[in-house]
Amino acid sequence: MSVQDSLAELQYGGPEVRARAAANLGRVADPATLPILIAALDDSEPEVRAAIAESLALFRSKEAVPKLIPLLQDKSWVVREAVATTLGIIADPAASRPLLDLIDKNYNREINTQRLHQTMMETTIALGRIKDPRATPTLTKMLKKGYRSSISDWQLQVRQAAALGLGYLDQPAGVEALLGVLSDGEAPDIIRTALTALTMVKNEQNFKPLVNGLSVGMLEDARKIWPRQQGAVVGLGALGNPKAVPYLLPMVDNQAAEVRKALANSLAQLGDDVASKDALLKLLRDRMAEVRAAAAQALGHLQISDASGALNVVLRDPNRLVSGAAQVALDQIKALPPASGNSTS
Repeated sequence: MSVQDSLAELQYGGPEVRARAAANLGRVADPATLPILIAALDDSEPEVRAAIAESLALFRSKEAVPKLIPLLQDKSWVVREAVATTLGIIADPAASRPLLDLIDKNYNREINTQRLHQTMMETTIALGRIKDPRATPTLTKMLKKGYRSSISDWQLQVRQAAALGLGYLDQPAGVEALLGVLSDGEAPDIIRTALTALTMVKNEQNFKPLVNGLSVGMLEDARKIWPRQQGAVVGLGALGNPKAVPYLLPMVDNQAAEVRKALANSLAQLGDDVASKDALLKLLRDRMAEVRAAAAQALGHLQISDASGALNVVLRDPNRLVSGAAQVALDQIKALPPASGNSTS
């Protein structure tokens, strides 16, 4: 369908046709049609307004923001959800305060419907994408257990959205909040999402809270804080600062396999082959197959030629995942130019 046909449908078609036309115009994303789509946000039908809002996300133009912001108060949750998503993708700071206001309004309603939860999730992630630090306290509040609604799948998903939003925000206070929910008694879905969020950190100001997350407090039970240590290891790897390596190496003896596996992955990301070699060779002998596989992958990624002998032994590991990782690692090491050697002896 041509752009002109879609424009005609947007002007003269019924609700379903107008919504389809908006979607088609979004896929084409012709700049000449942008003002027409923005003007069409006044459409009387909510499904059309929502379709137009979704299409405007593909333009990523701040020109649409002034017309989108009032629709955060639209009577239709479908429209509010679509608008929140689009504002997050456009990432104009002008939308930050209205999005925060929408969250506060819904939060005070003690949310208990799927529709409101869905809007909250999209609004929360949008705030993260905009990267306005003012959103950090609100998203932290949503992540914590004190969230007003009763425990439900939808509440859990709002908390997961808050975790991802904090990952996008990439602020020290947000990292501390993410580490704070990583405990043995937390819901597995929250732990997984918080770990994902910590793979998004890039702000060097997060170095200190991540390092602090590795340590065991005086009154803490080391058997219960391993998820936090795992998150700190993951975050330091994502941060990419080799200065983290000395803080990470003691984790080689951590009792949790998840922490040891994360250590191998993070050492590979940090790229310090000299400091990492002994720890990775130790992990190559780990009792858990997934740790051995991660260590082999890291040795190959870092192209540590001194590890060739150990990796040749691991080729005979009965676990296929481990032996396969060892073979890939050996192939990576063999690919080194003869003159470079990359020996760490």
